[in-house]
Amino acid sequence: LNQALLGNGAIFTDCGVFGTIAPGLAAGDIGRFELRSGALALFSATNLEVDLTGTGAGEFDTVGASAGTSITVDGTLNVAVGGSYVPAQGDELAIITHDVRNGAFDQVVAPDPGAGSAWRLRYESSQVVLTVTCDADVNGDHAISLSDLSVVLANFGTAGASGNDGDANDDGNVNLTD
Repeated sequence: LNQALLGNGAIFTDCGVFGTIAPGLAAGDIGRFELRSGALALFSATNLEVDLTGTGAGEFDTVGASAGTSITVDGTLNVAVGGSYVPAQGDELAIITHDVRNGAFDQVVAPDPGAGSAWRLRYESSQVVLTVTCDADVNGDHAISLSDLSVVLANFGTAGASGNDGDANDDGNVNLTD
């Protein structure tokens, strides 16, 4: 699809999205897409639009993939915060659940979560978790450790980087300021 996939419901066949995928019936509405069979591919031109109104069940958009299916993640994750939700360090939102996942988002576009905080994605064995953590926690596990430093060192000198690439200060570059 090179158009917008909006709404709620199930997908029962292989589907590739080059445009926008936005759970919910309109901006600010919370919704869910569920892949029931086949594979879902979000390509580099894809925008996944996720609305957040809280951290509880039914308070943020989700995409799910049932057992035996696979999802390929690429493109941009666009986050919109609404309602009375105020992001806080420690918040975790499983925006994608999956059986098999390949790839990662190229970038996250989200409102500022507050001083000293950052949005990070954590790619786990069965879900992609959007989390609010401190700036220096580049892997989103809510701990500053050698694994964060390893990410920075592995990507040192990279331009056009994101927080998950080790760009702790979100200036687009992994360098000594990170």
